[in-house]
Amino acid sequence: MPGIRAVALTVVGAALLAGCGDGDTTTVVNQTTTTVATEGPPQGSTSTTSGSSTTTTTEGDGPVLNLEAFQSPSGNIACVMTQRSVRCDIAERNWNPPPAPAACQGDYGQGIQLPASGPADFVCAGDTVLNPQAETLPYGSSSQSGSITCESEEAGIECENESGGGFTLSREQYDLN
Repeated sequence: MPGIRAVALTVVGAALLAGCGDGDTTTVVNQTTTTVATEGPPQGSTSTTSGSSTTTTTEGDGPVLNLEAFQSPSGNIACVMTQRSVRCDIAERNWNPPPAPAACQGDYGQGIQLPASGPADFVCAGDTVLNPQAETLPYGSSSQSGSITCESEEAGIECENESGGGFTLSREQYDLN
């Protein structure tokens, strides 16, 4: 059954990342991954929890987790990752996004998305990936799915792909590449 749940969560995550809503629908992603302790195995080693899609690898400062959904320790930023993209939404911010494109009929600027290859952009959607029940990605740790890696730092969440695209998202600022 864990494999079926992982596939279902991946399908739900992909649907959330796929398109714009009409502004009348709110979607909440429920977290179903296994909790992994922040103190991982010795540097350079890998551990996998049997029957789960969560893997912990320690590289550099903190563990690298494979989470489908996570939130910052403050709970202000939450993300959903697949091998094809990542989307992070923010609850409170001290900055304004650029004007919404004419084609956007949903909410704009509440989140940023990054494909597996290419640049990041703001989300146009009628839903959110903010989820207070999502697993917390501790400061100094990262989550990886395919070519996308997101790091949790006290200054915010930073995500990048192997092609050089990425973004930084925090209460104080954002940066798109």
